[in-house]
Amino acid sequence: MAEQKKRLTTEEYLAEKITNATNRKNMIDFIDWLKLNKLSVKKANPTKWVASHGKKQVCYLQLSNEDWTIIPRGQYYAAFFDGDVLCAYIWESINPCNIQKGWQKCSSKCGGITRTVCGKEFDDTCASIPLYFKNPSAEQLRVIERVIEESGA
Repeated sequence: MAEQKKRLTTEEYLAEKITNATNRKNMIDFIDWLKLNKLSVKKANPTKWVASHGKKQVCYLQLSNEDWTIIPRGQYYAAFFDGDVLCAYIWESINPCNIQKGWQKCSSKCGGITRTVCGKEFDDTCASIPLYFKNPSAEQLRVIERVIEESGA
């Protein structure tokens, strides 16, 4: 009889995929925070999880090689754009349009749009994913958590 393969928990899976101890710890701590705050975290595909509050998607957690990224969803974008948060960190996390960077892969193919984020105007931002947080530090996660809390999740 063939040995049945054990299904890994999200945390076990991430421990295998993210070898940088700090990045792994921060991602697992963030997932623990989401669960503690009654948000569900479910695998959407082999490299992406979705965190939801009821039927509202709060964010995606994406793996790419050794990196992990938080991608805010829906109403939570507005909270980052308008909120009283660390604007310099938010500005560093604006996603430029891939078409403008010469990439052929783009889901919206809009050529970029202009947005105002924390009082600063950005040209040619991605229409589909205007903001993402790559390998956030523990301090940056506290900001992200605060914005999620203040946004009603």
